[in-house]
Amino acid sequence: LREFMHTEQRVLATMATYMGTRSIVTLHELECFVARQEDVERFDSLRLGPIFRVPYVATEFRLPPTMSAVPKVATREVLEVLWGLLDEDRRAHAPGGGGGVRVYRGGEHTVGIPQVAARLASMRGVNSLEELGVRITGLGYFMKPLREVRNEQREAADTYLAALKAQARERQRAQEGELAAQERALAAAVESAPVRLDQFVSTVHAGIAQAVQGLVARLQALQAASGTKEWLQPGAVPSSEDMDSMRE
Repeated sequence: LREFMHTEQRVLATMATYMGTRSIVTLHELECFVARQEDVERFDSLRLGPIFRVPYVATEFRLPPTMSAVPKVATREVLEVLWGLLDEDRRAHAPGGGGGVRVYRGGEHTVGIPQVAARLASMRGVNSLEELGVRITGLGYFMKPLREVRNEQREAADTYLAALKAQARERQRAQEGELAAQERALAAAVESAPVRLDQFVSTVHAGIAQAVQGLVARLQALQAASGTKEWLQPGAVPSSEDMDSMRE
């Protein structure tokens, strides 16, 4: 009996210390902490009954008498709910939609324990925070770290976006440079087109003239071979005999 009483007093002291130093306490985490402190695998091994039947715990958490098991809820889940509510509130009410995490007190929009409790209970499908074995006595301790984390996230996001914009500007300048080079090349090609056309026409004319000269020389050679001269004069028409000699 004495050992049982010592164990009970020690466990109660551990619980009181744990709960007195934390503004967010979950029954699941309290059970795990006491088991570690007592060096046992499970709280039930202490033979003090289920933790939710310990009078001190039932009173502090205001547990419903119908509870039959410890809900597995961690402080992290509570903080995630708080974070989400703060972010929603900031987006909805911060001027211009900017600024860091802000908690509005005494105004039309307030993020506090009732809002966190209602959201968490709704997510878990219960009617109250007590059914989840969660006790929240304050949220102010977590506000500064949340603000710092939020600001760090904003700074990281701003830095990343600035880098993306710088890369986009560099790509745009490179594309503009390539486009300008292509435009200059096209303009040069257009300017040089008449010159190349003149050169082509001159080459064609020279080829035609050379071909005509060759044809005349050949005809003259044929004329000399056939012994005829008159039909090569302007306006002259070769006779049938001349044509026959040319064919030969």
